[in-house]
Amino acid sequence: MYKLRFMVGDSQSQQNDFCNLLRRKFSRQDFDTRRNKLLGLSEKLPEDVFTERLANTYAFVFNATCEPDGAIPSIRFYEDLKAAMEVRSETNVLRTILMMEREYPPLIKYDHTYEWVDSVKQFYTLAMGDILNKEYNKLASTKTAHFIGYYQYEKTLAQLNESLTLCL
Repeated sequence: MYKLRFMVGDSQSQQNDFCNLLRRKFSRQDFDTRRNKLLGLSEKLPEDVFTERLANTYAFVFNATCEPDGAIPSIRFYEDLKAAMEVRSETNVLRTILMMEREYPPLIKYDHTYEWVDSVKQFYTLAMGDILNKEYNKLASTKTAHFIGYYQYEKTLAQLNESLTLCL
């Protein structure tokens, strides 16, 4: 948590949000439930695979919060300065995660069983159909339709976790 302090922000409310996020992620959320709901899987990760993912996640967070090893490059031109100031992709991913967690509506934020995902998937399947029927219009008027962006974000994050074997 100490390493991530510069990404969180200076205000006390942002730091409290970050502490609550960590508390919620580690005490309430189940990674397998989230993974299975978003990716449509049904198996539980074996303990050795989960341990490997935790180690990779730790390395990912470490890389996001620490400066790369190596000598400080000499800066002679503007392009050299841009290259030296370039932010790591891990840092950008973590900043996006923290920003999205602050933006979540409470209905999604505190739904640890990911029930909202089922209604968004149902909305997707109805929206892909050719005929706009009564059920589609009924779902479109609910708050579920507004969660499509959050669903896309969560699914993309789950796919990133699968491709890099992480637990973000």
